[in-house]
Amino acid sequence: MITKTHTLILSTPRFEIKSNPNVIEIINDLIHNNLVNIDYFGYELDNQVDYIDEEMALKMATSTYLTFHFEQNLISEFDFKSDEETTLNLILNIVMENQIREVLVDENEIEVYID
Repeated sequence: MITKTHTLILSTPRFEIKSNPNVIEIINDLIHNNLVNIDYFGYELDNQVDYIDEEMALKMATSTYLTFHFEQNLISEFDFKSDEETTLNLILNIVMENQIREVLVDENEIEVYID
C-alpha cells in the first residue's frame, strides 16, 4: 500500500539544541509560548537547496527548524489551509500520541520521523 508522507516545518528563533533533545517537551514549550511559525505544511517537500536566496540564507542562519515527517494514516481528513493554531495542535497531538521512530539533530534543525 502506498501512503503519503506529510511534512511540517516549524521555525523559531535560533536556540542551542542539546545532543538528545526531548522533542515533546521542546515542541510543547515552543507552541505554548507562541515561539514557532509554520514555514511549510504539505506533502513531502522537494530538496530546497537549489532555491536558497540571500533572504532565505539569513533566516536559516538565525532560526532553528523543527521538521516533522508523518504518514497520512496518523490524521483523518485534514485541510492544509487550516489556521495556524489548528495545525500546531495537530502536530502536538501527533507527537504525543504516536511513536517517534527517529530524531536527527544538527546545529540548527531537529528532524522527527513519526510512526
